[in-house]
Amino acid sequence: MGSKEISPENFFPMATITLLSASALATLLFYFTGHSELFVCFPREPWQIYGIPTLLSLFAHAGFTHLLTNSIFLFFAGNTLEARLGWKRFFLLFFLSGLAGIFGQAIVSPVGTIGASGAICGLTTATLATKPKTETKESSYFWLWVLLWLSFDLVGIQAEQSGHLGIIGHGAHIGGTLAGILLCQLPYFQMKKSSHKKLCARAA
Repeated sequence: MGSKEISPENFFPMATITLLSASALATLLFYFTGHSELFVCFPREPWQIYGIPTLLSLFAHAGFTHLLTNSIFLFFAGNTLEARLGWKRFFLLFFLSGLAGIFGQAIVSPVGTIGASGAICGLTTATLATKPKTETKESSYFWLWVLLWLSFDLVGIQAEQSGHLGIIGHGAHIGGTLAGILLCQLPYFQMKKSSHKKLCARAA
């Protein structure tokens, strides 16, 4: 038995590619199967929280622009984060952030949710939370971006409460973002210090 080093440059993000493929497939099914109700989660209806719509709503998107935008964020965040955490923790973080996004949207709006925005917000902030402590300058810029993003969502929620309903799931963004930050404080989602310098995998 030996070991070899894997850097983010030569790491193949299998879990990320799987999620991207699932999102594209679910979006096509959402538009062309004639059963769009299966892909939209109404979290204020308790039976849906444990049903198929909750799972499918994390992948289907309300339009191909929505799909493209989320796919870009998922690819860049996932390519880095999956290499750091491994596919199991990466998948778990995606689904937990997605569920947090669904509940976040349920708090602020009765409108059904669709799309992976909450999950991707969680992955994006988790990418920051697991960055090496030496990259302080980049982290400062990213935290500024997170604060601006949350401020945008809070303004959007205020507008929705005033009767100006939009198409953006502001509650889902906030729920996913907070989940990504909080989950990465747990020991299970943290990497060893040595892993910030190199990613090792066992090889025969």
